[in-house]
Amino acid sequence: MSIESTLKTRLRALCSNRAWPDFRPPGAVLTRPFITWQQVGGRTVSFLEGGHPGKRNARVQINVWADDRETANTLMRTVEVDLLTADKKTSAIGALTALYEEQMKLYGARQDFDMWWSDD
Repeated sequence: MSIESTLKTRLRALCSNRAWPDFRPPGAVLTRPFITWQQVGGRTVSFLEGGHPGKRNARVQINVWADDRETANTLMRTVEVDLLTADKKTSAIGALTALYEEQMKLYGARQDFDMWWSDD
């Protein structure tokens, strides 16, 4: 299973199907809370003798958005526990960072994760 489909399945299960890659799509109802995520880098693996090892790595940033700080932080902690307990190849890169989006009046939380998966 690809990292994209894994994230979509896991995150949508945590937020009543309101989770999207990159941004909330235009036209989607702004029901809160909701989750967005994007790959923001990662590590490449290569062998000196050439070839691909069959594994990939991604640094994935997950953002949650809600009407209040407590809901945003609680949902982000739920995401963290879910991802870390579901797959031993995922680790958190630091704790959550609190956000506030002035124009939209949204409270947010952001956290990065290091994720490995197989190409098969």
